[in-house]
Amino acid sequence: MQNQVISRQGQATTIILLFLLIIRFVDGLRPQGFWTDNVVPFAYAYATIVFALLALVIFLNKSDLANLNIDRTFISFYIFSATLLSVWLGLSVLGSISLGIAFSEWIWLALFGTITSLSTVFVIFLRRTKKLTFKINQSLPSLLAGSLLGILPVLIFRFLCITTGLTIFSQGFLESIKTAEILWNIVFILWGIVYEEMLFRGMIWAFLRERNCGNVKILIIQALLFWVCHLNLVSTLSFWFPLPLISLWFGFLVLRYKSLIPSAMTHLVYNFLAVIMRAAL
Repeated sequence: MQNQVISRQGQATTIILLFLLIIRFVDGLRPQGFWTDNVVPFAYAYATIVFALLALVIFLNKSDLANLNIDRTFISFYIFSATLLSVWLGLSVLGSISLGIAFSEWIWLALFGTITSLSTVFVIFLRRTKKLTFKINQSLPSLLAGSLLGILPVLIFRFLCITTGLTIFSQGFLESIKTAEILWNIVFILWGIVYEEMLFRGMIWAFLRERNCGNVKILIIQALLFWVCHLNLVSTLSFWFPLPLISLWFGFLVLRYKSLIPSAMTHLVYNFLAVIMRAAL
């Protein structure tokens, strides 16, 4: 009976994995700026669905989250990111009401905010009631060291290899503050990182490991899938370099530290710098 329950949980996780991978691939075909320029409500719906499904994945795998390379620190990262989106949606609803925007338009924001809040509370409940099992839990100093190791090459590439990198970043940062886009960017950068880390270096990693794939094969496959899911960048230099290398680097950090945190922190810095520097162009 217990084996049947575990089997059903594994099947459910695989179905969610395939669904999330498909929608991430489709998302990777859309032009840059598609969400922010055209269909902001759909972006909120997308983020809400993803956070809810990831909360379900955490629940389904609560007895062995180490298989997904998830530790206590990453659970905190999920909670923080989902809470930030919930607050953003709540403030958007209040702003819409104060501006007299029609009920039919802001009710969807309220719905998305409620679902995201429930997803967050559910994961907090699982953690507080000690229903989550972490067979491997890296120490905070180890995770900090891994994060610094991961971030260092990104900083070198952005600010040393690109001679005008610091100037471009400064201009983009000031532009983002002027337009208040920096808050939107932070909210959605964090959501995207939780999504991609759990998908590529959590769920896909566990799926391949359960099928007896070696570490090198897992490292390459997750990197290829991550790369292919960014086809909207195919016409840019970054798609060919450094994206393939950074995909492998993210995987190496997970392999080395058995946690998604060093990869997530490196991913955070990489995406933040890329978005801010793009604002200056």
